[in-house]
Amino acid sequence: MLTIIGGGTTTMPPADGTWLKKDIESIEKLKDEDIVWEKTTLISTHIYEAHFGNNLSVLRKFLHRFGKETNQGEVAFEFDGSFFRISKYDH
Repeated sequence: MLTIIGGGTTTMPPADGTWLKKDIESIEKLKDEDIVWEKTTLISTHIYEAHFGNNLSVLRKFLHRFGKETNQGEVAFEFDGSFFRISKYDH
């Protein structure tokens, strides 16, 4: 899908990622056991505007399905300098 939207993709090698098990308001309250470490992969593409617009609903469905099927607490998506977080998935 991203190859259609952008004519190709770049996948970064697996990297270490972290997320918090619970909301923590200050660094003083952070404990090692509050952090989950996992391997993550980043995929990027530049877009062709027309291809993006024509496939926006397909991309949205994919991001929601990916988050739900892989049991992600959150899926992040960056577009045009804005960072989006999806944590409630369509059924």
